[in-house]
Amino acid sequence: MDVVTFTTLIAACARGRRWQLAVSFFGEMRAHGVAPNPRTFAVLLSACERSGQGQQALEVFAEMQGLGVAPNLRTYNALLHACAASGMRREASAAFAAMQAEGIAPDVRTYNALLRACRSRGEWEAALALFSQLKVCSSRLSLSGSSPAIHVSCPPLACLARYPV
Repeated sequence: MDVVTFTTLIAACARGRRWQLAVSFFGEMRAHGVAPNPRTFAVLLSACERSGQGQQALEVFAEMQGLGVAPNLRTYNALLHACAASGMRREASAAFAAMQAEGIAPDVRTYNALLRACRSRGEWEAALALFSQLKVCSSRLSLSGSSPAIHVSCPPLACLARYPV
């Protein structure tokens, strides 16, 4: 089996909210010497998100980095959504800061995950501050095509730091 086959199996587990089976297939993939790619990690992170396993998602992301697989927008967004689903706003904020430090431009999905993380913790002030910051950047959002993205970097979202968990 190849990376595409294993990634497809992991994606099916994600859709079925079977994160443990997804992790098992990932382990089997590694045992067979098949190198995971960013897409593999994105679907594994999605499996964690759909099952409310934010801590597991952080571990998967750390393993990805340990293997030398560079995170991209898709993997960061999957991590942010997993953190948001588990009410881990502080971790989502830290991941977002790392994403910006690596020069990866956020998209609409990124901001949705951050807003969701604020909402899940009932941190309305932080959500409103984030939304205000997003409005400043909204003219820079490209909504054309299937992957909206920010083409001009926005100022750092310091507003999230003002609202510790």
